[in-house]
Amino acid sequence: MANSEALDEEPSEALPQNEHGDGRKGRRSFLRMRRELTEEELGTSAVQKLLMDELERLESENGDLKIIHSKYYQRDKEAEVLAHKIKTNLSADIFFGGSLTAGSALIGWSGSVWATQPTGTIVFIVGTMLFGVGIAARVVLK
Repeated sequence: MANSEALDEEPSEALPQNEHGDGRKGRRSFLRMRRELTEEELGTSAVQKLLMDELERLESENGDLKIIHSKYYQRDKEAEVLAHKIKTNLSADIFFGGSLTAGSALIGWSGSVWATQPTGTIVFIVGTMLFGVGIAARVVLK
């Protein structure tokens, strides 16, 4: 578990720059060394051991990066799903609050216009329906 937590942390410092200025890591002893090897140099066991060691290190690092890469995209998908859920919940809450507010206002106003029929009854029915739609939407969307 501690290993996976270490992989999830952001680096606290910028990558050190080498003489190429591209942030590549490497052994300082090999920085100024020429990169081309002759056939004779490739035939020595020391060079072959160094190359095999470097190959194994790079394959291991590549495997670790593939795991991190897949975890990144998995977490990215999960974040998108959660962001969509938040938007859906927010819009449902806005609709719920607006419906209850408008319905309650219409029900309250219907008492003032009750004397002028059928306006009072219509305002009361519309307010009650709006109030009910808001509650039904809340129940369905939760």
